[in-house]
Amino acid sequence: WNSLHNELYNYNKTHSYDLVTDLQLNWIITNWLVFTSSNRFAQSTYKNVLFIDPRTYSSQYANGYLSNEIGMGNSFGTTNTLKFNNKYGNHSLNGLLGVAWGQSLAETTFAAGTGMPNGMDALNATELYEVGGNSIPQRSYSGFGQAQYSYSNRYFATASLRADANSKFAQKRRLGWFPSGAASWLISNENFLKGNETITFLKLRASYGITGNSNIGMYKYLSTYSLNSTYQNVVSATPTRLANQYLGWEKAFMSGLGVDINLWKSVEVNIDIYNTDNKDLLLAVPVSPSTGFFEITANAGSVRNQGIEFQINTTNI
Repeated sequence: WNSLHNELYNYNKTHSYDLVTDLQLNWIITNWLVFTSSNRFAQSTYKNVLFIDPRTYSSQYANGYLSNEIGMGNSFGTTNTLKFNNKYGNHSLNGLLGVAWGQSLAETTFAAGTGMPNGMDALNATELYEVGGNSIPQRSYSGFGQAQYSYSNRYFATASLRADANSKFAQKRRLGWFPSGAASWLISNENFLKGNETITFLKLRASYGITGNSNIGMYKYLSTYSLNSTYQNVVSATPTRLANQYLGWEKAFMSGLGVDINLWKSVEVNIDIYNTDNKDLLLAVPVSPSTGFFEITANAGSVRNQGIEFQINTTNI
């Protein structure tokens, strides 16, 4: 057996073209209010050809194999924000309001054949082996806002709210709400600690927030069918996946307390207590074989992660 023999006749080639355009607009409405619009359009095409010559060894394709796959995709996204930043006396307030929208479309066409003459890498010289293709659209929408407030460089607060809708999920649970909040107290800026040579920095922190996860394939909430079989010379549909009209966001509920201390301007101590509850996990859940399926994508289970982190840094020289 000569491994170089296969390399002489077989190949797997791909070529692609990509185009990306960005456009950003900024409008300074006042000295404390700015509007920004960020937009991106992207388009791509590719072609892949896999050829296994009949003269070479292949445990799967003894009579050779040729496949052609052609795909194209495009996407557009826009994010528009209104940012503000204002100070009055000892008070400081800044934040933003925004909306985002995006959509994409990916299309693929695939054909493969076997039994071609030696060295003939043309589909019309093969016996049809399989044909396939897909068209996958996707859309997402978001609305978000955030505000940060501080007073006299001692008291700080942050609040945010985000709403996301994603076509990956069932219509009843497509929208997810994700709030968060945080507060901190810079105690070392209080009069009773200013100028203290031992405790040169002291800050207390607290936070709580919810984040979402949509890291699954498209349309897992829908039933799917295979059209690769025939019945009485008519193409027939065979179910391949169960529907789940309650499939929705996986969420992580995070909370934490922390303290930052600097002693003698040379020892930094950070202590954090945290708790994270991941709920409605996106999992492939086994189902009874009597259904004709092995699994279904569902929100199932939860995981808790909690602990204490301690960090110390020193400047010795």
